[in-house]
Amino acid sequence: MRQRHLTAVLAAVVGVALTGALAAPAQAAPASDKQSTTTAAHAPEGRGPGGRGPGDGGGRDGQRPVEDRGPADEDDSASEFRAGGTVTAVDSAAATITLSHPGANGAAEEETIAVAADATVTVDEDDAALGDVPVGARVRLSGTVTVDEEDEDAEEVRTADLVEAVTSWDLRLGGTVSAVDSAASTLTLVPPAARKGAKAATAKPVTVTVGSGAKVTLDRKTATLADVVVGATVQVSGTEGITGQTVTKVEAKSAVTVKKSTRKAKKKSGKR
Repeated sequence: MRQRHLTAVLAAVVGVALTGALAAPAQAAPASDKQSTTTAAHAPEGRGPGGRGPGDGGGRDGQRPVEDRGPADEDDSASEFRAGGTVTAVDSAAATITLSHPGANGAAEEETIAVAADATVTVDEDDAALGDVPVGARVRLSGTVTVDEEDEDAEEVRTADLVEAVTSWDLRLGGTVSAVDSAASTLTLVPPAARKGAKAATAKPVTVTVGSGAKVTLDRKTATLADVVVGATVQVSGTEGITGQTVTKVEAKSAVTVKKSTRKAKKKSGKR
C-alpha cells in the first residue's frame, strides 16, 4: 500500500517537470517579437522595413507622395500695374495705346502699352472698342506685367485688361490776370510759382475761354469780363476736354482788395 502511494507521488513529480520543459519554448517566442518591435521603432523616420523612402515609392500606406510642381508657367513672373495719362495714339490693328504722362523730371514721357483682346474698354463710362478711344482723351489703364525670368535681357511687358477713357473733365485754375480780351471772351492768367521742392520750375501763362453764360464776380460783386483788370487775383472753373476749355465761373479780386486782405491777415497774426 505504501509502495503504491510512493509510486503515484513520483509519477506526479515527473509529470510537472515535463510540463514545464514543454512550456519554456512557447514563453520565449514573445521575447523574439518584442525584439523585432524595438528594432522597427528605432528605424530611420520615413523608411519602412524594406529600407525604402518616399522618393522610391516607400511612403506611408505604400503610396508615392504628391509632388508640388508650382505654377503652370514657371518661366514667367506676373504682377499688376496701373497707369494714366493723355492719349497720343491708338493702334487698333496692333492692339496698343500710347499715352503721355509727366516723367521723373517733370517733362512729358510717352509709353506704349499692349491691350488684351478681351480687355474692357469704356469712353465716358459707355462700353466701347479700342478704336473708339480718341486722341487727347484722358485714360486710366490697369493690367498685368510679365517678364521671362529665364531670359536675362528680357524686358517687362505690360498688357492692359481695363481701359477707361474720358473726353471731358473738371477745370479749376487760379493765378494772377495778365491779359483780358472781352471781345474774344478770353482770359490769360499766370498760375502761382511752383512750391519749393516741386518738379515744375516755372509757371507758364494759361489762356482760357470764358463762356457767354459764365458767372463773373469782382470783389464778390456781379461783374462782366471787361471789369476784370490785369493784376487781379482770379479763380476760374468749368470744363476741359479734347475740344478745348470752357470757363463757366470767374471769381476775381482786385489788387487793392488783395493788399487789404494781406494787411488784415498780418495784423491778426501779430506781424507788421
